[in-house]
Amino acid sequence: MSEKKEEITTDSANKCSKVTESAKGNAIVKKQLSEQQNIMNIVKSISTSTQIENLDDSQSETENENLLKVKLLYNHIDHIKKDKLVIEINNNICSELLQHIVEGKTKVQQELLQVVLLIAIRGADMTERLEMNKFYESFHKSGLLRKIEEILLHQIELQSNDDLFSQLQQLIILIYSFMNKCNEIDLEILEKCGMYFKIKIVELNQKLNQYLVQKVMNENEQKEIDIVNVQRMMKEGAQLIKAISALTIDSQNQQYFNSELELHKDIVNLIHICCPKELNCLQRININESEAGLELVGNIFGALGDLSWCEKQIQKFLLDEHKKTIKAFQFINVLIEAIGTGSGSEEEENKIIRSDIYEDIEEQEGSEEVATHLFHNIELKKDKVQSYSRSAIYEIFNCFQYRTY
Repeated sequence: MSEKKEEITTDSANKCSKVTESAKGNAIVKKQLSEQQNIMNIVKSISTSTQIENLDDSQSETENENLLKVKLLYNHIDHIKKDKLVIEINNNICSELLQHIVEGKTKVQQELLQVVLLIAIRGADMTERLEMNKFYESFHKSGLLRKIEEILLHQIELQSNDDLFSQLQQLIILIYSFMNKCNEIDLEILEKCGMYFKIKIVELNQKLNQYLVQKVMNENEQKEIDIVNVQRMMKEGAQLIKAISALTIDSQNQQYFNSELELHKDIVNLIHICCPKELNCLQRININESEAGLELVGNIFGALGDLSWCEKQIQKFLLDEHKKTIKAFQFINVLIEAIGTGSGSEEEENKIIRSDIYEDIEEQEGSEEVATHLFHNIELKKDKVQSYSRSAIYEIFNCFQYRTY
């Protein structure tokens, strides 16, 4: 009995020792990276082994250390200011990332692809609606864009079921979409991206409907709902729809999404998550205090604005779809709430947008009091969430011409 106790004690001590050593290792890595404070140095310090099986303890520890480095790299890029990021993201850093990604098979390589996705998203956000990704030239000249395209084409060849997309395929499609903002892309890839978008939007609709059913059941039974899961779902949905907008800005891509896939008919169903409470809409989700929800709403309107841009038939469809149930000032309420959040535009530009919308609302019969209230809400919520392209959201306001109600 005493021998067993000693064995257990020894085992526990060994485990504690390993945990302590691991913690020390992580602390050392964090200290090294904080001292480097440079994207290139961090990337160069990461080792991306192509061995994905039969890792011994030492290899496993190395992988964990590299995963930690990638995580810290991601956080560094996520929080770095725009002016500094523009300096650091260049041909050299893209070439270095290209060498580390290989085929995206290992955990470290796939996490690095998440870093590439973040860079692509930030680059897309830095430019105006009709401008290419801020880092497009670096993506192109370094060969990183071509590498992403090669991985995507290879994954298309391997795909046995058109309706099933691996995690790697989904990640590569998002990266490729943001990298190619405003660019016409090859039809084979466009078809694959479009099919993925359509499947995921339908899936998002289904999941949100399931959430609504569960929410009612839980309220009746006085149970809590899984808010974290819903927030994650909305965040992923916002990113997906944002990627659609990035490609839709090109007229050829837009035409394919509209005529072949009719993506607007799938996306417009998501509008109900932000229906005003007064309508008692059964599909409404209360997102007033949800950052992920507000971002999703902003991106929904942005994508519909892009899909309906210069497309009168689609504008008419979108208008007719909601003319029966949603009053003008109520829709404007949602638009202003989305426009009044985030940091996508400069403050002076925000003031102009708010002023323009305020004038439009004043033209609504009997809505002066509502307009004043909504305008005040902009000031209260403008920094709440990083919402996509307020100018794109504003475009749908003009397209729909709600003041003609």
